[in-house]
Amino acid sequence: MKRKRTFLTKLRVNGAYYIIAALLLLVGVPLYQLFVLLPQGYADALASAAQGSFSTYLLWIGQHPGQFLGYRALLVISFAVLLSLPFTLFRIIVAQEILGQEEEEENEEATEAAGTQTADGMPAYAWRGKGFAVLAAWLGLLGIILYTFGTLASAIYLALVSSTFSALSGSAVAVASAPTEGQAALTTPAILLFALWVLWFGIMLVRLKSEV
Repeated sequence: MKRKRTFLTKLRVNGAYYIIAALLLLVGVPLYQLFVLLPQGYADALASAAQGSFSTYLLWIGQHPGQFLGYRALLVISFAVLLSLPFTLFRIIVAQEILGQEEEEENEEATEAAGTQTADGMPAYAWRGKGFAVLAAWLGLLGIILYTFGTLASAIYLALVSSTFSALSGSAVAVASAPTEGQAALTTPAILLFALWVLWFGIMLVRLKSEV
């Protein structure tokens, strides 16, 4: 029972983190855009970048490096908090087997099974038949890591480039950035929809209760 409560406690703690991350994406980022970025002309710069004129975007970043890095920092922090999300989902998939194993240990009816537990307390057989779930968890983790570090790396790169950027080099940059047209319009809705799901999932975890 003690281990069962510990497992549920970890899920609730993770759920609280996911709620924080979701609120940052749903409330923090939009408010930052509304009150910090938009008054500084960020929408115009982003629209120019979406149309292939990346020079305007770089010039804006060069003139507002603090605001730009603050925006990217919110995104990086939000997704960094979600690094444990894929394996939390996986652990929930096998939770029934884990909890059943712990109940057997409590009743001293599964001595042999107790000896087959892995280092993290999960029964070895709980992984059988879960190959796709394991693969999905690792791919999900990889996706979050790539997005987080990609956002961080691009923020640093753009900040460095924009600091030495001049209007004279704008035409070359605009040509090189032409394939990015149309991407900006999809980013925010996708993140908001993902954040809504994370918020729902976090609330479900926080509300978990131990069975008597």
